[in-house]
Order: sequence, then C-alpha cells, then structure tokens
Amino acid sequence: TRGGMWRNYELGISTTDPEEVRDISNDLREYGNFGVLVPPDALTELDEMAHRARQNKEASYGSIADKTKAEYDEAIDNISERLAELRTETEEFVVNPRASTTAKFADAVRYVLQRNGPLSTREIQPLIQELMPEWCDDKVERVIRGVSFGRKWKHQVRNAQVQLRRDGAIVLEEGRWRLV
Repeated sequence: TRGGMWRNYELGISTTDPEEVRDISNDLREYGNFGVLVPPDALTELDEMAHRARQNKEASYGSIADKTKAEYDEAIDNISERLAELRTETEEFVVNPRASTTAKFADAVRYVLQRNGPLSTREIQPLIQELMPEWCDDKVERVIRGVSFGRKWKHQVRNAQVQLRRDGAIVLEEGRWRLV
C-alpha cells in the first residue's frame, strides 16, 4: 500500500544490548509524540469515513467517472481534516494554537535532524511532510494581501527553525541545519 511504502515506519530487530534497546525505545517514544490519542467515538467515526471512501473507490474501478473519483478524494480529505481536528483539540493547542503549531513543527525538525544528521531546509521539508501529513497540506497557501507566498506549512517549518535557532538548539552551517 502507499501507506506501507511511504507513511508507516516499521522496525524489525532482535537485540539484548541495553544501549540499543534504550535507543530504540527512545526513538519509538519520540516518534509516538507526533501522533494523537483518538477517542473511541472518533475512531468509530473515522472508520465509517474510511469505509465510505473505500466504497467510492471500489465503485470507480472499471470506470472513468470523475464524480466518483472526486467523491473518493473528498472523503480522504475529510478524514485528514478530522485527524487534524483531533490533533488540535488538546488543551495545549486550544490555549495557544500559534505557539503549539510552532512547537509541533520544532519537535519535528529536531526529530528529523536527529535521525538524519545535518540537512538543508529543502531536505527537511519532505521528511516533515511524511512525518506529519495532516499538518502539511500542499493545498493551503500562505496569502498576504492577495499575494501567495507558497505553502503555509513550509512557512511554519521555517518559523520553527528560526525559533530553534533563537533557542540555541540548531545552527545553520554551509546551508545545512544541525543540532547543537
């Protein structure tokens, strides 16, 4: 599946080395912080949405019905939007959504740099988009006074980088960001 190839991070290993176990445990815990706890009723709702999306997709097999494809695409967009809503229902986000968004992207930048070493902003962005797809919607532009300045999420990544640099957590050397 596409998710299996690009979104799911899996790890298969057998080890008894305490340092490796600690490293893997820390990595899984850090990665898990990018998720969201989904209440059972919301999980049921998402399951129903996915079921309807599958039905639309199956109905489109063997046909070139643009309407059916559009309905499927809309269903997938609705699922992504609902996941984003769940992510933003945390108390932390409700109190200060701007700070929380920057903090989430800052965590993602740190995670990506820790896993991959020094990277340019252009190298960081697709890794963050893979990590947080519902936050990195390419359909949403940053528009100021009618002028588009590119993808909104990419600006949020750059804002997070600026904040991390101000905090002394990362530095830019020869066009690549690295952890301090």
